[in-house]
Amino acid sequence: MALNGSLTAPPVFSGQRGYFPLDEGRLAAHDLTDGKSLWVAMARIASQPAAGDGLVFIAEPETLSAVREVDGSVVWRSPFSGPLAAPLAWDNGWLIAAATPGTILAFRASDGELIWRRDVSSPVNARPALAADRIYVPASDRIIALQVETGVPLWERKLGGPPNDVLALDERLYVGSDDNFLYCLKTHDGLLDWRWRTGADVVGVPAADGHRVYFVSLDNVLRGLDLKSGVQRWKSALPLRPNAGPLKAGDTLIVSGVAPMLRAYFSKDGAPAGDVATDGELASPPYFVAGPGDPTVVVVTRNMAKGAMLSGIIRASEKSAPPAPAAAPPGFPPPVPAAPPGSPPPVPAAPAGSPPPAPPR
Repeated sequence: MALNGSLTAPPVFSGQRGYFPLDEGRLAAHDLTDGKSLWVAMARIASQPAAGDGLVFIAEPETLSAVREVDGSVVWRSPFSGPLAAPLAWDNGWLIAAATPGTILAFRASDGELIWRRDVSSPVNARPALAADRIYVPASDRIIALQVETGVPLWERKLGGPPNDVLALDERLYVGSDDNFLYCLKTHDGLLDWRWRTGADVVGVPAADGHRVYFVSLDNVLRGLDLKSGVQRWKSALPLRPNAGPLKAGDTLIVSGVAPMLRAYFSKDGAPAGDVATDGELASPPYFVAGPGDPTVVVVTRNMAKGAMLSGIIRASEKSAPPAPAAAPPGFPPPVPAAPPGSPPPVPAAPAGSPPPAPPR
């Protein structure tokens, strides 16, 4: 379906909703289960928003603001001058902004009050990541860890090149760099646990489950490494040039790139699981919606005639007809069946680590 405009920044997704910055100063909310338009608010947005706590956080010229997810009404506005160096980050009541050239600001997300600010003396390369009681900042050629409640520096670790997006878990963090390595650092003290050499730059946020970490690099390879030891379990050549990290969707990994298609691979062994063409070039990485209905992979594409397009790709179940315009090939995640009586509960994936402590009230 058409979003009735062109994107001015990447969208942000939260649960079963998506929020799309559009031209003419609009922020549009859509239900991702059926594409239905929920509301449109006026906002001049040039950087990807963040979402959490029932709010959508946006950076406009001279202000940061929060609007309600349910109706787009404004909850608070705070003065904010200067451009962002990376998109906003939210977790457990904290809103983190990285301003140029290298200042980190922490706001209480509920009302926009500035709690602390810290100059890290290095340009910020990518969105900060939060896990447990820490903020991890990919800056210049290093990772800097700050205490989330105070902004006090805890450690920094120099890498062999500029770091990209960070996947932060409780005990380890994973980050790719332009020096052709994926790094695994201990979150306690920043010590290097292991690193893995690739044939080109590592791009995007890695994905993880309870056993492996998955990432792509510009040598057009998808790799699965042991989460703790870093031993390579498998690798798969890609028929496209990736421009974002892999998306974990059920028992598959979905890779997107410059080509107008999505490729799926089984996470257990990297075997190809199918592909599907998209309606034009992707405008943002895909998003996985796991809900009570059929699991859906949401894609946003650019169409020369219609502008930004929103599509949902599902695998039809035997009990319900697919509401999406196209069904995915085998390999895209099927609905998850209920466990038989007496079975132990499944082990949850840990893609984002434990939440940080909430800000002071």
